[in-house]
Amino acid sequence: MLTTAEGLRAAAQCQGTRENGEVFLAHMWFSLYDTANGRQLAAIVVDSSEEMRAREEEGLRQLLTGDRIMATALSHEVRNFCGVLERLCESLSATHRLSQDKDFQTIVSMVQGRNS
Repeated sequence: MLTTAEGLRAAAQCQGTRENGEVFLAHMWFSLYDTANGRQLAAIVVDSSEEMRAREEEGLRQLLTGDRIMATALSHEVRNFCGVLERLCESLSATHRLSQDKDFQTIVSMVQGRNS
């Protein structure tokens, strides 16, 4: 709210209700000023639903883009980790002759499956 020598000015954001009961976002501007005929009030009310919808959709797009980037980065790190595990399994298998060990082969199979 701004009070000046010319009068009072204020802005507000609120919810409005259409005749059908639907709620919408409204921006309102008021101006109170003096004229030769006395004090006058001017009011402007704007339905801002479309702007709000566009802003929310853009926020959702940015969130989804961030999620995709995060999922890609996480997937990359999992592949790197599985690659290291695969090389360790190969080394352990050669050093300790674990090629016949069922549990060890299950681990190798799981690591190779995640790394592809």
